[in-house]
Amino acid sequence: MILIVEPSEVPEIIASKKADNQILACALEARADYLVTGDLKHIYPLQNVGRVKIVSPAEFLAILRSEGRTVP
Repeated sequence: MILIVEPSEVPEIIASKKADNQILACALEARADYLVTGDLKHIYPLQNVGRVKIVSPAEFLAILRSEGRTVP
């Protein structure tokens, strides 16, 4: 599913990376369950923002597999 969102506000969570804050704002606005990221320096260490759980691609694949979903 694709959902296009336009966040009404952008939190200042990562002071040095405005673009990362935009990504976090979109995940929050979309009420995402997960934010999958390879950004191990800024986004991944947060572990969650609001109710959005931040995971690596490998962790997300493991989650999908644990739910019995077919993944490549």
